[in-house]
Amino acid sequence: MKFSKVRALGLGLLACTSLALAPSCHIAAAVGLGVVISQEFSENAHSLRLPGNFEQAWDATYRTLENMSLDPVQVDREQGRMQAHVQGTSYTCQITAHDAYETVLAVTAKSLGRYENETAQALLFKVRKRMGGM
Repeated sequence: MKFSKVRALGLGLLACTSLALAPSCHIAAAVGLGVVISQEFSENAHSLRLPGNFEQAWDATYRTLENMSLDPVQVDREQGRMQAHVQGTSYTCQITAHDAYETVLAVTAKSLGRYENETAQALLFKVRKRMGGM
């Protein structure tokens, strides 16, 4: 029993030393995590084509989330992403220009670790209504 504790401690120290000496491993791990999160988003997102350009879709989505949430909306305009927390539900929105006249809005809504499909769809339709769609 004593040997296994010493061995575990030694392996832990070796791992910590290796990570300290190889910062590129941290970058690789972060990139890998980003790929997993991105894949999870695309597998669980609901999307809708909206009439209008990127700016119009961005503004309508932001204003909709801002009206729903008591907390500030987190934005990453370069990536076309925004996130908001509303009454225990976490929304993530991805906005992509389809062409000069249409934009694609993809939304996930997650509450208590589960994806809420109807909640995500409801947000899509709120944004579409704000943009003047049916």
